[in-house]
Amino acid sequence: MGGQNPHAVSRDYRIDRRRFMATASTVAGLGLVGSVSARSGPPSAGAKDGNDDPEAQSLDVVDEEWLSDRLVEYTFDNPLVDPPLDQTNTRVFVPSGYHESEETYPTLYLFHGGPGSAADWTTDDSGPGPLQNYFDADIVVVMPDGTDGWHSDWYNDGAFGPPKWETYHVEQLIPFIENEFRVRSTRQGRIAAGFSMGGVGSLTLGARHPDLYAGVYALSGTPYLLDYAKEVVESGDWGPGMEGRLGAWGDPREQETRWKGHNAQYITENLQNTRVHIAVGNDGPIEPRAYEFGVELVERLDAANVEHDFYVNHDRGHSYEWTHQDIKRLQDDFLDVFQRDPVDPSGFNYRSIEPCFDVWDWQVNRPALTRETAEFLDLENVTADRFTVTGRGKIEFVTPGFYEPQGRFAITADGKTSSVNPGVVTADDEGRLSFTVKAGPPGRPNGGVPEESAVGDRKKVEISIMRR
Repeated sequence: MGGQNPHAVSRDYRIDRRRFMATASTVAGLGLVGSVSARSGPPSAGAKDGNDDPEAQSLDVVDEEWLSDRLVEYTFDNPLVDPPLDQTNTRVFVPSGYHESEETYPTLYLFHGGPGSAADWTTDDSGPGPLQNYFDADIVVVMPDGTDGWHSDWYNDGAFGPPKWETYHVEQLIPFIENEFRVRSTRQGRIAAGFSMGGVGSLTLGARHPDLYAGVYALSGTPYLLDYAKEVVESGDWGPGMEGRLGAWGDPREQETRWKGHNAQYITENLQNTRVHIAVGNDGPIEPRAYEFGVELVERLDAANVEHDFYVNHDRGHSYEWTHQDIKRLQDDFLDVFQRDPVDPSGFNYRSIEPCFDVWDWQVNRPALTRETAEFLDLENVTADRFTVTGRGKIEFVTPGFYEPQGRFAITADGKTSSVNPGVVTADDEGRLSFTVKAGPPGRPNGGVPEESAVGDRKKVEISIMRR
């Protein structure tokens, strides 16, 4: 994973919601400023391109009801997910003794299957369930609504707009929980897990936001492989699950890259610092598909050198009965992840199709790329001294605060300054550097970029950063 970063200080990578706004003013025309929640939400992985879509404001709580001394349900008005929901609920289950203690707890974000609701985990009485019957770990459990939204901001056949589930879960819900409850506001204090669609969502959110979650747990998750998705669409024989996927990511025959950018099996290298657990079975009409996809995903995780477990019970069916058993047996595993030392991501790899994103405190913007155009950008072996970027057109960077404030640093691309602007950069007061790299010809601004176009003519550039 690369050597130690000689410029970085040891720290936990928390969501610093002020960073996006604080550094953007230092970069004229960089276009990196996104919407920041009033509750200090993290920047979105999605594009912020001046459209009329609703933005991520702080959550509007219209009701708070304690269903027991440990279980509370919040109801929100939220235009990000209206439609399909004019109001959305989240249930939170706190540890025994929470109200009497002063302890700060880690958080498990637990996503239901689709279509479902925030109530599923605490009302389903199959197996050892509901959750409050058996969950006794000192962990705050957050169970939000997701209907059949696939934890994504929807493509909506190019119209975009609501529902924006990824923005809700990342920019709104995490800040709300960390403001309302005594929980750890660090990556090492968060895990995402879920059943079926929720398992896919855990993988998706974990891979697209590897700096937010220390572990992801996909329980009977069924991420479609692209070739299979194309066959299903071609046949015309699909159910609500495919309807949701088509809304979220478009026709897989036309939006291949968009599908890949939102499914963990195509961006597995993003999970290299994340604990991954896959649990599947092989019984009934649905679970064998989860097993098939799980086998393929594990092969990709192996190839990307991602820490993972593959838990298989061939008698297992596709139901909460089995998934409650998963959550019960995994409590110690969750605690083990929470007790690990914070990750040093020096040398990380990351793939994204987004025009603008922020990962491990690196801010990246492709100003010529609109949200209608889905194409990959790859970062490899990223450290304070050097990294490789593969993409097209102008790529704008703001680094983490690795460097001596007001220090001067020379930046080269493949040993030259001709593709970097400026070639010598002065670190700002927070130790950040801002510069632009030109990587080949610009991308084509259209909505149906095929995989060949999105990858084939990209340019790979080696960036070096040296103290002057």
